[in-house]
Amino acid sequence: MIYDALTGELLIEFDTYIENTYNNQNGIAFEPLENGSFSSDSKQNTPEIVNITGIKSINNTQSSTITVGQVRSKLIELNKSDRLVFIILQPMAENSQTRDSQWYQYGVIHKNFSLFNLTWDNTPEQLELRAVMTFQEIRLTNTEYTQQQNVANPQDTPQANAGQVQPTKDESILSKFKNGKIGL
Repeated sequence: MIYDALTGELLIEFDTYIENTYNNQNGIAFEPLENGSFSSDSKQNTPEIVNITGIKSINNTQSSTITVGQVRSKLIELNKSDRLVFIILQPMAENSQTRDSQWYQYGVIHKNFSLFNLTWDNTPEQLELRAVMTFQEIRLTNTEYTQQQNVANPQDTPQANAGQVQPTKDESILSKFKNGKIGL
């Protein structure tokens, strides 16, 4: 299930998820040192990427009131927007009763993701919508403003005119030649 991150509104609901892959690679910056060795300065955390394949069946109207056409149009709308979503992946009911881990009891929640790649297939033979979605984590930070120190003596700050003004009338080379401003 895919929820709006700001309002908590259910946007898209699938009958089942058949595939879920997670990818997060962190890069380490290396600086060469004397005598051919390397030093690691910092670790660069890259955004998480989640690939999900979800299926919405045409015949399964008992589990939800959302139709295949609504799911397809919501996916296209979500792919074109910059809306942040929460993704909740819940295991199948028979697996949740046989396992004791938190994954099988509650599922996985991915927070603050944005859909950036979408492929869907809808054929009459399958009677289902199969959507392959790729989400990327969007990290939110608070804006921090600091108080600037006042200059001790503002009148001592030098002012310089270092810019140039672009001409308001643009003359082509041909018109300059015709007007006699450029000669051969």
